[in-house]
Amino acid sequence: MWTTGNKVGALLTHLSRVPYFVIDFEVGGKNAYDPKAPLLCAAIATADKTFYLLPLKEHGVEPYIKVFEAVRQGNWIAHNAIFEALWLYRVTGQVPRRPYADTLLMYYALNESAQGYYDLKHLAKTLLGAPDWEKDIEPYLTRHCLEFCPPKILYDYCVKDTYWTLLLYQKLRRELEAPENSTLNHLLRNLLYPAVIVYALATAEGIKVDGGRCKEVRQTLTEYIQQIEQRLSRYAPNLNFSSPKQLAELLYYRWSLPALTVTATGQPSTNEETLKMLLDWCKERGKDVEAEFLNLLLHYRELTKIKSTYVDGVAEFVCSDGRVRPSWLLHGTVSGRVVCSKPSLQQIPARSEYTNLVRSIFVPEDGWVFIEMDFSNHELRVAASLAKDETAKEIFVSGRDIHREVAAKIFNKRPEDVTDAERQAAKGVNFGILYGMSPSTLASTLKISDAEAQMFLNGFYELFPKVREWQQKLIKEAKVKGYVETPTGRRRRLPEIRDGDPAKQSRAIRQALNSPVQSYASDLCVLTAIEWTQRALKLGLRARIVLTIHDSILIHAPEPEVPKAVELLAEAIKVVEEREKLFVPLEVEIAILKECWQKAEKIRIKDALTTLLAS
Repeated sequence: MWTTGNKVGALLTHLSRVPYFVIDFEVGGKNAYDPKAPLLCAAIATADKTFYLLPLKEHGVEPYIKVFEAVRQGNWIAHNAIFEALWLYRVTGQVPRRPYADTLLMYYALNESAQGYYDLKHLAKTLLGAPDWEKDIEPYLTRHCLEFCPPKILYDYCVKDTYWTLLLYQKLRRELEAPENSTLNHLLRNLLYPAVIVYALATAEGIKVDGGRCKEVRQTLTEYIQQIEQRLSRYAPNLNFSSPKQLAELLYYRWSLPALTVTATGQPSTNEETLKMLLDWCKERGKDVEAEFLNLLLHYRELTKIKSTYVDGVAEFVCSDGRVRPSWLLHGTVSGRVVCSKPSLQQIPARSEYTNLVRSIFVPEDGWVFIEMDFSNHELRVAASLAKDETAKEIFVSGRDIHREVAAKIFNKRPEDVTDAERQAAKGVNFGILYGMSPSTLASTLKISDAEAQMFLNGFYELFPKVREWQQKLIKEAKVKGYVETPTGRRRRLPEIRDGDPAKQSRAIRQALNSPVQSYASDLCVLTAIEWTQRALKLGLRARIVLTIHDSILIHAPEPEVPKAVELLAEAIKVVEEREKLFVPLEVEIAILKECWQKAEKIRIKDALTTLLAS
């Protein structure tokens, strides 16, 4: 049973007397992140299992402002708290306190591999035996028209969301109270829960889309695609280039090219990786016609994906104020990397010749700029820090090129004599080490012999012996514990590392080597975003982080605030370095983007600060 929360005074008194409570909003419209989406109702479930329904569609938000203020400042709980934090911010105009708990993130901390199974209804059914309370409202949910749902059905659904979230919290809390899970609580308190506020504010801010520019880019890409289609048709008239079956018929039966890889059903593959391998194979054998076709086909696929995903796809999610607001997932990957979707702005190809074309769609408001910050050699610095390798530290601190130093070692040259090709090979070795590549995989990647690959790996480990010691220790501990862990408390469970199947165990070992580096590198970026946001809010800045991309941060700031925003970045990074006791310091570069989010030459943050503060 639930009570309509019209007696605001009694509700406020009750909230002040309970240790925690659950909040849930129901929002109508096609896009629940749109600032003009109709706010329909909210439900509150208190720790003593008392339930309140606030009929916002009927009475508006104003009668309940004091309630939302109390929730904002209290020990509030939600399932997927970014959404509730966003709407608490919107209805109160004030930044909410970080969540007391988020049941989605609690389950994620305990089960980081449960991809796609964090939905409240699924967890309540699986863990608590809950019935299906969604069937009556499902037609309105699937059509994104909750505002037309009968109030009784809508209110009952909203209250039941809070009821099952409350029970789920109580169950997961007991599991997290176990002594062996203390590091997971550290992860939740110090990283995931504070990050909820960062990404709620990023969602509230959004990124402006230039509608006219979007149409221009769409037209440009359409013309490019049509030109490539015409050229492809010269080689294979009437072929549907998007049909794997027709493409396989052309490549493997009419042209008799080798089937280098096969699909799960045993058919010759036509995926991107296979086509690239086929392109190399044709070039090596002087098959110029086939090579030209494959090169055009890969280009065609890149362009059609860019257009459909990052131009047409973005246009689909533009809100009423001309901004896009991606859905942020702190639980989107096993590694812990933060993911955004609808639209996925993190996956715009960074090294494509069309990167700037696509990014030019996104613009700052008039009188504002983008500040783009990148961590330099981030994963390599993180690996050296975790391994506490003195040689790597000395190279990074002195400002020398780590890839050139490794090349000098494996090719037995002075650093200044290393060629660009040798440096590129060394770069492949460096990242191959991080990803746990075997000599044969590295040989295939660099197109060298297995013996040469092993020589390269030996050279790396001779230069950085502590890295090898750390990796060996990591594998040994993973076999004992069944998981690897980052300093932030994030775990990657690897049951196959004890498997008798050598292939499965080798895969788990590679994951054991890479996961701590990739996860911790991502966490350091998020920790920097948290620290910067807290400082910016304390100073009352209007600047907001609007996007993070694994090892970079994009800030939207009024021009007068740029020097202070950059100064706070430098402070945030220093705080993170000291708090995490990093053995190797982080290096950061930034660019100030005034017209749009295009790639630009970045300079070290120290140099940028000197220039900005002097002007």
